[in-house]
Amino acid sequence: MQSVGPRVDDVIAAICDSWEITQEDLNSDSKKKRISVPRQCAMYCIKHHFGRTFERIGEYFGGKHYSSVMYAIDTFDKHIKSDTHLAEQYHRVCQQS
Repeated sequence: MQSVGPRVDDVIAAICDSWEITQEDLNSDSKKKRISVPRQCAMYCIKHHFGRTFERIGEYFGGKHYSSVMYAIDTFDKHIKSDTHLAEQYHRVCQQS
């Protein structure tokens, strides 16, 4: 993953630590839930806490298309509204970074 500044890097590192995956996993095209959920979380966090554009977030994750980023963020938003454990993990990770 390219360097994206210390604050975003901190969020990405915290998400990888929390979900016990690597940055390479996060940057991959894997659709496995154990990879896609933390990737969605990272994209959601970067959008909502740093205000980056969908295009810019896509660049952070290996050149993903902005529409894929929009879909990931929307999907994660729905998940954290219905899954309290996931919502707690999201808040814990984003606050620790």
